Amino acid sequence: MTRTLIACVLWGSLWAYVLLAVERFSLRRLAIPAALFFLAQGACLLFMPYGALRQFCYYTCRQVFCLFMALYSLSTLRRAPTSQERQWLGRHRWLMWVLLVEVVLVCLEDALVILVLPPAKELGITPYLSERNFCENAMVVVFAFFTGRIAWRELSFRMRSQPQAHRQPSPAPTSLPTNPATPTGTTTGAGTAEGAQAAGDATFSAHVDELMPRFGADHGLTPREEEVLALVLAGRTNQQIADTLVVSVGTVKTHVYNIVHKCDVGNRAELKTLFWAP
Repeated sequence: MTRTLIACVLWGSLWAYVLLAVERFSLRRLAIPAALFFLAQGACLLFMPYGALRQFCYYTCRQVFCLFMALYSLSTLRRAPTSQERQWLGRHRWLMWVLLVEVVLVCLEDALVILVLPPAKELGITPYLSERNFCENAMVVVFAFFTGRIAWRELSFRMRSQPQAHRQPSPAPTSLPTNPATPTGTTTGAGTAEGAQAAGDATFSAHVDELMPRFGADHGLTPREEEVLALVLAGRTNQQIADTLVVSVGTVKTHVYNIVHKCDVGNRAELKTLFWAP
């Protein structure tokens, strides 16, 4: 039972990471699948007779949980309400597919070793333990490398440049305010409907604020250009940006031109794609 509790903590931690990554974390979402996982493994130990089949079912519970995590992540990605959110969640799409492939490989290895082959000792493979699945270990190494890569990028960036808050005009651009000339809850037209909806979304604003310091540093953007870019990402027109920042339309066009040139893209659509790219 101790091993079951340890597995519940480890897989529950992985599930918590998945929920945070797709921004769906809540105590209820965390607790219910983790509790079901614990109960499933406990049921295998309590109600199945000792033997290879019980051992296989016991360890397969882990892979079922991993499969659920991967499918939940992909489903959340597909159901994202805006293209910006889909691009944000899709940064780690390849990791979701790696998890799916690893689950299949782990199940195949368990079936081969536990159900088909004789015990490891009879084969003379003394270092092999049934509770140590090689494919499962490979999956852990992949996740460890991925986590280390994120930590290294974050620490390297902070050693180069301390992130700073954007300059706050009135109103603050990084909060992606609603156009003062437009009543709250309305849009200025079909072309800006999606941008207005995203601008009112606190999650969208948080994503922009999180990515902007590194993006600006990588492409040599000035603080003012970062402010303009934040509004471009929200779908603002040049006139709306000028009204928000209290500058002329010509000044906005100059900033947008400089941003596009520094980022080596051809237009605003390509600029958005570059910003949200993994």
